[in-house]
Amino acid sequence: MENSEGGRLVGKPRRRMNKRQQMLESRETREGLDTPSGCATPQKSIAIPSRPQATQAALLSSLSGRPFEDMKFFAFSRRSRSKTVDTPRPILVNSMLLRSTSTHFEYGEWYCPIAALTQAYYMEALGCMGGFSESDIANLDAPYPSDRSDKSLDYGYESDSDLEDEDEQVQALSQESTLGIHSIHCASTAESSAVHTGKEHSPCRYGRVIYVDNVAHATLKSFVFYAYTGGITFARLKSQGSQVSGHTEPTSVPICSPKSMYRLADLYDIPMLKNLAKNDIKMKLSPNNILDELFSTFTSLYPEIEAFEREYLIRNIDHPVIQQKLPDWIDALAEGRLPQGAAKTVSKLILRESRTPASRPVSAFGLFD
Repeated sequence: MENSEGGRLVGKPRRRMNKRQQMLESRETREGLDTPSGCATPQKSIAIPSRPQATQAALLSSLSGRPFEDMKFFAFSRRSRSKTVDTPRPILVNSMLLRSTSTHFEYGEWYCPIAALTQAYYMEALGCMGGFSESDIANLDAPYPSDRSDKSLDYGYESDSDLEDEDEQVQALSQESTLGIHSIHCASTAESSAVHTGKEHSPCRYGRVIYVDNVAHATLKSFVFYAYTGGITFARLKSQGSQVSGHTEPTSVPICSPKSMYRLADLYDIPMLKNLAKNDIKMKLSPNNILDELFSTFTSLYPEIEAFEREYLIRNIDHPVIQQKLPDWIDALAEGRLPQGAAKTVSKLILRESRTPASRPVSAFGLFD
């Protein structure tokens, strides 16, 4: 049953093929399983439960003896000196609470209230998670598989500030070692039980294991906390200067970059969270950092962000700090040191000024001085 392979958490939820439904029906016939009381027949679409509904369902499920954590993410946490994204770390989560945030986490075509599930149907429900196209059921206590690459080849946002730099002094990651030790203990306990009782018994926790190749561990951890509580804490932008290290006590509220969370919310189509992140970025703009932000890799990826940052620059173009810094950024553009899309941003600035009735000469931007 144990299988360490998982799917990538990217894109829109993929509709489950009828093959899954056929497999369930075949299993019912073969094993004589009846549909549990309260379960619905396979459905094509499922409404997102509210957070209180999801919380109640998860708690009722745990009261009936099922583990609260039924899913584990592995996400990369570090950017090496060679700019490779590596060092996967685990996050154990409750899948029902994730469902309260987005249809990306729905159960595909097959649905049953989690509190009404038998163990067999519960595992099948996890197997139908619509957003995870290639993931599988595995031992939640197992460490990161040695036969899987510990580097991301397709991260897509290497300047992500939620990734730790290799030079940073980090605390020992006891969670990973604990998981590995528990996995060994889990197996030995099962063997001991089999010897004494003559029956196979595994105390291991099984659930869905997902390998996330394109979201930082810190971002994903903050997202899970948001799914559980509705609360989120954003860090300062790097362009605002130094900040307190993100390494906190295990009981502290997780902190993440608003830009990294905006990217996650865009990937998983969570408008409310996306707006929270966008408004936080807006609030942190100033004459001191607007050029850093406007000409950043992140801004070049999102037209919505580029638009309001461009407007901020236009409104504050006469500020002495901006007037002092702008020529250096234009030089960087001419030398090809800015992200792709920077030239288009400058063109929009020029066009905007040229269309303003009483605009001053373009040289006021410092572009041709």
